[in-house]
Amino acid sequence: MMSNNYILDRSIIYEVFLSLFRLNNNKTINLEDLELEKEIKLDKEIVNWTAETLEKIPENKKETITKYFNEESYFGLCLISEIPVLEIDKMEDYLSYLREKEASDFLYRFTQSGYGPAPSEKIDLAKVKNLIKNEKQAAKFVNEKLNFSSAQKWNLLQFYFEPEAMKNEFIELLEWYYKNIFSSNLEWIKNKLEKINDNYQENIKRYGKKYLENILSKLIDNPLSGEQNYIAFSYFYETRILNSSLNNGDSFYLIGFRFPEIFAADEEGLLGSLEIFKALADETRLNIIALLAEKTMYGNELAEKLNLSNATISHHVSKLLMNNIIQAQKKENKLYFKLNKNKFKTAVLKAVNNLI
Repeated sequence: MMSNNYILDRSIIYEVFLSLFRLNNNKTINLEDLELEKEIKLDKEIVNWTAETLEKIPENKKETITKYFNEESYFGLCLISEIPVLEIDKMEDYLSYLREKEASDFLYRFTQSGYGPAPSEKIDLAKVKNLIKNEKQAAKFVNEKLNFSSAQKWNLLQFYFEPEAMKNEFIELLEWYYKNIFSSNLEWIKNKLEKINDNYQENIKRYGKKYLENILSKLIDNPLSGEQNYIAFSYFYETRILNSSLNNGDSFYLIGFRFPEIFAADEEGLLGSLEIFKALADETRLNIIALLAEKTMYGNELAEKLNLSNATISHHVSKLLMNNIIQAQKKENKLYFKLNKNKFKTAVLKAVNNLI
């Protein structure tokens, strides 16, 4: 479905990747805290599916899943932003496409995961190919320029040292998982996606482009501003939202099916006020606000200033974004965060007024 400057995309391939991410990070994705705070019920089907599926996966496969679908690096998820423009619907065809892809292209995308290096040190495919040829330079680059945990840096370095082995291992994981695990739930997942997409298409038809802008404004200022924007709703990503830039400058947004109901609902009243106070009741988030009060910064800068991992910064930044305390702007395929002092003051005063 195409309307204005956005396309609603649907692909079972997204769910293959996102279900693997869900399996590896279920403890941090689950909604137990939200269930207590907002009286939101857990999706029992996802809870049961996750528990049952983890029982079926051998330990050696779990280790491989952790390597590529770790929440600190997002290596595997870096590939899904190209899916909208591939015009591939079947997982079998996508696996064939991956087999033809150069190992260096996998590495290029993995290296860009998270916030990546400084804008002045752009990474392109040519640089990645040069790093593959020189292990010392690769080690220096990964250790000095990328803000991953030591474990994730080590994983990435192994990919640079043996790119073809990495490519084969990753494809074999996807192939094994799809054949032995995911395909047995294929019809159930397809039905879920159909219902989710029908629901959101109806909402977009009823409320127009503003409906999408309201959802996406939780992630970035001035959403849907690109020449073309691809939007996909996901079942397994549930409460999260992902944004990525395509090589041609277009944008890709992947929205968990419960994200709008939980985070993009009406912010008026006591509940909205409580969420703002909770967002501010954390030393790291207050430090982020203080840094952004001085200047606009991108994620890696914040991580270096506060001596924290990208994953930790991403978690805290998300809390601030969700409550409109800070805003995000995209420049040169990177997200920059800023504090609009007047908006911040207005939001806090509004929360106080709602409370009393």
